[in-house]
Amino acid sequence: QFDLRFAKILRFGRTRTNVGFDVYNVMNAAPVLTYNQAFVPSGAWLTPTSVLQPRFVKFSAQIDF
Repeated sequence: QFDLRFAKILRFGRTRTNVGFDVYNVMNAAPVLTYNQAFVPSGAWLTPTSVLQPRFVKFSAQIDF
């Protein structure tokens, strides 16, 4: 998993604004996190039950005064 964050602090008088941009799972990998461990003959043994979240972005802003 490879994540990036870009942020900039902007100052206007006595007010400070922190603007940010996050990108999660930049390489868009999808490794298996958990498997079905219950063995049942002709069942779903060792099939993935969860994988890493896909790539997504987040924009953020914080204003301090």
